[in-house]
Amino acid sequence: MTDVPLYASTLWPPVRPRTGEASASTIDLLQTLGLVARTDATGVHTLLPLGVRVHERLSAIARRAFEERGALTFTPPTLQSRRLWQETGRWDAYRREGALLTVRSSGGEEMCLAPTSEEIAAATVRDHLRSFRDLPVRLSLTTTKFRDEISPRGGLMRGREFTMADAYTFDAGPDAMRASVAFLNDACTAALSGMGLTGVFQAPADGGSISAGPSTEHLVLADSG
Repeated sequence: MTDVPLYASTLWPPVRPRTGEASASTIDLLQTLGLVARTDATGVHTLLPLGVRVHERLSAIARRAFEERGALTFTPPTLQSRRLWQETGRWDAYRREGALLTVRSSGGEEMCLAPTSEEIAAATVRDHLRSFRDLPVRLSLTTTKFRDEISPRGGLMRGREFTMADAYTFDAGPDAMRASVAFLNDACTAALSGMGLTGVFQAPADGGSISAGPSTEHLVLADSG
């Protein structure tokens, strides 16, 4: 789909002159440029019309990076059952960390607003997998995630509600898994480079409760850290 032209004369809200120190926060700059707006809930932001344009383009770059390397895009639900998360033991783990946002339906069913999508991705592939000959399965997604951060900070970097470009692979053995790790690292580097970031590099990381490892972070040096 071709973008409809967006003209400064019709833009809402209009871009305001930036005030304050040059070292003011990134979220201050984003607000001044009319990309996002704070809400009365810490760590929750509104994407304004210009911000929606930027968001869609970044999502398209990430999606293309994974699809060009053979991943298929799917969209899992954000609202997920407690039973699904209890299968992996991560319902209690995330509750202990204080990161899990939960809701209860009118029928009393307890559910969560998913902070990540491993559970639902594994359940979906499990239901459609006929044999090991169907592997590898590589799925990518760009969905809304929720994490009840104790102290949301850095504007959009540690929000309670955010969009995550993500991917999951399912492999028949360790060698195939290593090939998938290389695929993921290559796709992440391509996505970040495609967004105009330079000097992208990789470093070992702690996977925490999400991964037993090996884990890799893709980093870009910036004046702010």
